[in-house]
Amino acid sequence: MIRPGTEGDRAFILDSWLRGLWALGSYPLPHDRFFAAFRPTVTELLEHPDVLVLVDAPEVDTSRIRSYLVFSPGPEAAIHWCHTRPASRRQGAAKALLSAAGLGPRTPYTLHSRVAHRVTRGPFLPLTVRNLLRTPRTPQ
Repeated sequence: MIRPGTEGDRAFILDSWLRGLWALGSYPLPHDRFFAAFRPTVTELLEHPDVLVLVDAPEVDTSRIRSYLVFSPGPEAAIHWCHTRPASRRQGAAKALLSAAGLGPRTPYTLHSRVAHRVTRGPFLPLTVRNLLRTPRTPQ
C-alpha cells in the first residue's frame, strides 16, 4: 500500500537516507562528522514544504516501511532519494512509488546513489537541493 509519509516515518527515513549516503564511501569525513554535517541538510529537505514523501508499506502493518521516495512534484520535479529495504528489492517498489508520484523515467535526481540509474534515467542535478533550500518557504 502506497501512502503519504508521516511524522512517525521520519526517524527511519532520516537514518536510512544518511546511512545510504555514507555507504557510497566517497566522503573524506569520519562517520560521526559525516552524520553531523549531512543531518541538517537532509532534515531541512524533508521539512521543506515543496518536498513530499511517499511510503510503500504492507497493508497488514502500514507503520512498517518497505520503501520510500522523497521528491519534489510539479513542472520542476526531482527525485531526492529513494530507498527500498533489502528484502523488498527487485519487486518493483521504486517503480510503483514513481508511478504513484506521477514521475517519469527521465525525472532528474539530486543526490547520487549506487542505484539511481535503476530508478531514473534523468539528469543528475546536484545543485537543485541547494537551490531548493535557499528558496523561501511557501506560506502555510
